[in-house]
Amino acid sequence: MDKYRRQLTKKEEPHSPGEEEHIVKMWTPLHFCTPVGYDYFPKSRLFITVNFLLRQLVYVVGPVIFKVFFGLRVVHGDRLKTLPQKGVTVCNHVHMLDCGVVACHMGRRRICIPTLESNFCIPGIRWLVRLLGGIPLPGKVQPFRQMNEALTDYINKGHLVHVYPEGILYPRYNGIRTFKRGAFSLAYECNVPVIPYVIRYVEPEGLERIFHRKKVMRLYILDPVYPDTKKNKKEETLRLCDEVRRKMEEVFTKNNP
Repeated sequence: MDKYRRQLTKKEEPHSPGEEEHIVKMWTPLHFCTPVGYDYFPKSRLFITVNFLLRQLVYVVGPVIFKVFFGLRVVHGDRLKTLPQKGVTVCNHVHMLDCGVVACHMGRRRICIPTLESNFCIPGIRWLVRLLGGIPLPGKVQPFRQMNEALTDYINKGHLVHVYPEGILYPRYNGIRTFKRGAFSLAYECNVPVIPYVIRYVEPEGLERIFHRKKVMRLYILDPVYPDTKKNKKEETLRLCDEVRRKMEEVFTKNNP
C-alpha cells in the first residue's frame, strides 16, 4: 500500500524542468542543418522588400493583438526615444511570441533574432521566421563562427540583434534564469550596449479583470548597459552579464507586492 501511495504521489508531483530542457515541443518533420557559407542576410531586392513589408504589418497589427490578448502594457516606454542606434537587446524567454512583443517596441527598427535550428524544420513557419529576421543558431563550430562574424558586421552597420541569454523558452515564468554569455561577448566585440527588456506577468487590474482571468503581460524597457572594451574581454563579459541580469532581476524583486 505504501509503495502504491509513493508511486501515486510521484505521478502527481509537478514536473520541474531543468535549465537545458525544452519545455515547448514543436512539430519539426523537416530536416535543417546550417551549412558552411549560409547566407544569413540575403541582399536580394525581393527578400529585402518582403522583409520590410512584413515588418511594417507586424508593427501595426502586433501591438493591438498583444494588448487585446495578452493585456500588454509597456513600462518606461519613453526610453525608446533614446534607444541606441545599434546594440544587443536581451529579454527573458517566457512566451512563443515574446520576440514579436519586443520587436514591436524598438521604434520600428530592423532587428535580427538568432533562433534554434529546429524552428527551421517547421513547414511554413520556417519561411516566416526567416523573412521576419530570424537566423538559425548553428550546432557546428565553423557555421557558428561564420554566424558570429555576420552578426558583428550586421551590428556595425547600425542594427540591433536580439538574444535570449536564458536560451530555453519557459512559458509564463516570473523570474530570471541562468544566463549564457554569448550576447554579452558579442556586445563587447562590437563595443555596443546591451539593452535589457523584461517581461513580467501580473494580476489584471481595473477593467482588465473583465477581459483577462489569467495574469497579464508587462514589458519593461531598461537603461542600456555599456561594456568597457579597455578591460579584459573575459572579465568584462562576465561583469556585463552579471550587471544586466541583476538589473533584470530587480524588476521582479522591486515590483513584488
